Amino acid sequence: MGLSTDPGAWTIAGDFSGWNNADAAWAMNSLGGGLYSLTKTVAAGTYNWKAVETGTWNALGWDGRTVNAWNIYLDLAEDTDITFSVDALAGTVKAEVVPEPATMALLGLGALMAFRRRK
Repeated sequence: MGLSTDPGAWTIAGDFSGWNNADAAWAMNSLGGGLYSLTKTVAAGTYNWKAVETGTWNALGWDGRTVNAWNIYLDLAEDTDITFSVDALAGTVKAEVVPEPATMALLGLGALMAFRRRK
């Protein structure tokens, strides 16, 4: 599925959405320039998913761009905030865990301590 223009709308389809390729609850937000993002809390469990052009099975999955791309596997031990991202023009998709606030605070504190030590 070679794209030279942005198709306009992407949705995350998978086990957690009943494989509905047009589910508004899993519609991604356009960031412009072919970039899309969606952050959702996903319950603990094992899932298969892919990013699809909304309402179609043109997808970005484990094998890259294709019609009905291979699914991506996601295994969560606990409820987790996940940011799904698509770069439609580059043909890439990813899912990243959003750090919890306590983790972010510790990272910030560590950076502050490292900055103080340099002076």
